Amino acid sequence: GLRAHVIDGLQISGLALRLEHTDTGWRLDGLPPGLAAALQDPAEQPQPQSPPDWRIKNLTIRNSLLAIQFGRHRLRIPFDGQARAADQSLRYQGQFVARPGEQTVVADFDLDLGEADLALTGRAHGLDLHRLAQALDLPGDPAPGGRLDAAFSARLDLARPFLAAAEITLGLPQTIS
Repeated sequence: GLRAHVIDGLQISGLALRLEHTDTGWRLDGLPPGLAAALQDPAEQPQPQSPPDWRIKNLTIRNSLLAIQFGRHRLRIPFDGQARAADQSLRYQGQFVARPGEQTVVADFDLDLGEADLALTGRAHGLDLHRLAQALDLPGDPAPGGRLDAAFSARLDLARPFLAAAEITLGLPQTIS
């Protein structure tokens, strides 16, 4: 309970995150200050990081938006997510459901805030290529048709951020038109 500085469950609705690629790399805005500080490069922190005073056992995020800016390209991805504390440390496991172009991509994750490490595995089945190209703001007219199955895994160092490893598998269950 609250005397132990533990919150059993927290629900957030309408979270707006902005991920932007700049000359110095990727920048993420919109995180609550405590979480943003936990993900900051230790070399940039003014003092040694101590565990937060409060722990959240279960976090649910609904009706939220991730806006990604890369050069002239913009992508707005509605998303929902759930995370649960894996143990007494700063480690969380959960699921992130993104909907680019009103299609569903599901990613399971393991997040260690103490180590600023994020591992993802995900999948999407039957993505409509035309709708996906529109959502990704890809050039070309007309956008390709057909469907795509995808599976991916990645490991990210959130303190830098740096993509430590990634694997993507794509399949075309139907012919591209």
